[in-house]
Amino acid sequence: MKTFTLLTGFLMLCMATMAQQPRYWPSRSHDEFYLKAAAERLPALYKNGYYDSIAAYIGTIAKTTNSIFTFGTRILVNIQLNRFDISRLENPDFLDTLQRYAYEVRLSQATTPPVGNEPGTRLEDMPYEDRLFLFNTVWARLLTGTRQLDSSQVLLCNIIEGKVQNPMADIRQKRKLYPALDSLFTKRAIIVRNSVRGNFAYSFGMWAPQGNAVRLGVHPSAGLLLGGRNKLNEYNINISLRFGRTPQDYTVLRNNVLYNRHFYEGGYGGFEYTRYLYHSLYFEAGITGGIGYDSFDIANDKDDNSNDYLKPLEMGSLNLNAGFRINFFLNPRLYLGMDGKFNYVDYKNRGGSPVDGNAYTITMFFGHN
Repeated sequence: MKTFTLLTGFLMLCMATMAQQPRYWPSRSHDEFYLKAAAERLPALYKNGYYDSIAAYIGTIAKTTNSIFTFGTRILVNIQLNRFDISRLENPDFLDTLQRYAYEVRLSQATTPPVGNEPGTRLEDMPYEDRLFLFNTVWARLLTGTRQLDSSQVLLCNIIEGKVQNPMADIRQKRKLYPALDSLFTKRAIIVRNSVRGNFAYSFGMWAPQGNAVRLGVHPSAGLLLGGRNKLNEYNINISLRFGRTPQDYTVLRNNVLYNRHFYEGGYGGFEYTRYLYHSLYFEAGITGGIGYDSFDIANDKDDNSNDYLKPLEMGSLNLNAGFRINFFLNPRLYLGMDGKFNYVDYKNRGGSPVDGNAYTITMFFGHN
């Protein structure tokens, strides 16, 4: 079982590494020349009511700097000029940019002290990009306080002001208020569900042997899946461990002596493929199959060598399995799944209790892809 333990540890390390990555990366390395010019010019244009000039200028500067502030300024000036029509938005990437803006403006606010008269807190002492985020924040606050805006425009202004931590979650929770944005979300979800992506899942299940193997008993299992998929095809490495003593003794022959055993630690490691025959936004179903190595230990491999008389401690077999799988998606990436499989295994226990026989497995998954 050492192999299974090492592989399981490796998969858990992969999961921990992925979980530590932030979803959105702030982009702070921009051309200071363009940011300086924008920080000096935009407030003056706004003060004089030159909104068309702001629209033209922001369209030009967006091509010369990667700063996300241009996204918020463009929304604000279009709302100010009554040119913003959210029903005409067709690109789902708008939501990802909105999510990124929400992250960056809140990061800017968290790292920038309130404006004051002391050195280091004066407006001219702030980094140019933070000054531009502050400019958008004030503009958004003034728009919601002085203009009659629809629900979607109010939400966008609140995001630009830094009031909303997770725009997409807010859209989904209040989808009836934001039908156009919810339509974009659905379009984005379909693209995500149909794309090529990785897959990671925890698994919990039950292993039920048949034939002579019933003497080993039914055992719970826990494991991990790591792989990838596209719209209809999924490929995974599957590692699962089984535990719990056997309900009755079985015998093993070692050095011409029969020993009664009730110890059991089992495991499976293999490669599996699933073909989904039905696919929708929130549900999919298909057939699955795999090939791997299946084994169980009859005793612990102790450091004091006290169980050496029972070696070999492991019984193993090829495992060929096939069955049916379904997944329910809680969002475009998070899912609950289940599969039921028939497993062909053939343990050899020469001279001891016959434990040959196949097994059925039912497994639940909690995963992300």
